[in-house]
Amino acid sequence: MKSYRDILDRNRRVIVAAPRNIILAPVFYAFVGFVFVAWGLSSPRGVKDFAFILGCGFVAFGALAYRQARKSLADK
Repeated sequence: MKSYRDILDRNRRVIVAAPRNIILAPVFYAFVGFVFVAWGLSSPRGVKDFAFILGCGFVAFGALAYRQARKSLADK
């Protein structure tokens, strides 16, 4: 019975920490995207460079992931 209580206590702590942790991945995706965008813009090919296009995809994915994370937190 003690191990069951331990599991419940750990789960409670994880659920409390989830709103802070769920935002980390979208922020990371957006940061990586901005790095690739800057790298692509600084290259001779500019916006036609693959790094720029990849960066725009990461920024868009980060924005969508952030929106979904906020939406999932609002449901709770």
